[in-house]
Amino acid sequence: MKIKLTEEQLNKILVKEGNSINELFDEYLYLTADLDDFLITVRENMKFPKMLDMVDKAPLEKLQKAMRKSVADNFIKRINKTSTEEEIVNAFINAINVTYNDDKFFNVIDAILKYVWGQIKPAMKALINSGWSVASKKTIKEGIKESIGELIFGDWVSIENSLTPKFRSLFEPAWSNNRKDPWGADGKIDDLIYRAFETKGKGPLPYNIDGVTDKIYDTIDNL
Repeated sequence: MKIKLTEEQLNKILVKEGNSINELFDEYLYLTADLDDFLITVRENMKFPKMLDMVDKAPLEKLQKAMRKSVADNFIKRINKTSTEEEIVNAFINAINVTYNDDKFFNVIDAILKYVWGQIKPAMKALINSGWSVASKKTIKEGIKESIGELIFGDWVSIENSLTPKFRSLFEPAWSNNRKDPWGADGKIDDLIYRAFETKGKGPLPYNIDGVTDKIYDTIDNL
């Protein structure tokens, strides 16, 4: 049985479109092809990956779009025409922190996890619990962080590739040094996000996802 959230539940996670988003980012911002990469990473970190087969991708895609919109929105709210390279870099990292520690998004994740668990047969639950009891807490949390890092990597790639000419007219040369080496804030953010992604959740990470990692861990631990 696939997870089904009501339209009301899904709509609660959405942020309405704003003119600033429409003017500064194009439709590439909302592409969700990288959701498959995220699910592959989640599957690789699960002892019982077949649990994912019970999850309908539609609500996950909607959640991902809402979170990406939030990252972009929080990012541009923190920069202006006079922002320096460092201020732009900090603004992006802060946008990640705000979005990924927002309870309205975690509450949907929490609901999905609990719904899926409720559909699992008792015998399978016993197997999962036995595996969970001997698993390293540190390893599990690193796996959660790696999965979140996959989403953040996708956010960055989509944002970087969806910039409109208006965005560049407002924030160059601090953004990318007019696409010349050294590549300004763009290059610095790219290095930070890629290096974090390469650690597979072990860190150090430029963003703070400890809180949401702990919440996801606690939800699973209490199932």
